Amino acid sequence: MTNDKLSDAGGAGDPANEFEPDPRNVRLLKWAIYIMTALLVIGTIVVIVTIAKRSANMTRSGSAGFEALDVAVVAGAEVTHVNVAGDRMVVHVRKGQTGAGEILIINIRHGRLDGRVRLLPGQ
Repeated sequence: MTNDKLSDAGGAGDPANEFEPDPRNVRLLKWAIYIMTALLVIGTIVVIVTIAKRSANMTRSGSAGFEALDVAVVAGAEVTHVNVAGDRMVVHVRKGQTGAGEILIINIRHGRLDGRVRLLPGQ
């Protein structure tokens, strides 16, 4: 009997009267969804364009190199060590048995000799 009174009065038991959306709130919700969707699409496009630009720059800078670099060393000298760090190559050249030598600093990106360090024998 109690259930009949609630359903007759349009109370909590009636699913049709439980929720009535406000047209203004529905309109605001739709606009919020449109704006968030647009932000997602724009953000995705920005990410894709950024990745494409960075990968294009990597291939250009990675392929830029040199074919050959001639470095003059004293006759009879031998290369004892070679180290590469970043875009620099360091070559240690020993001149005979005297203990004298050179360290050559080569820029492998641009293909040029950046410097020489002369090593003199101690006295």
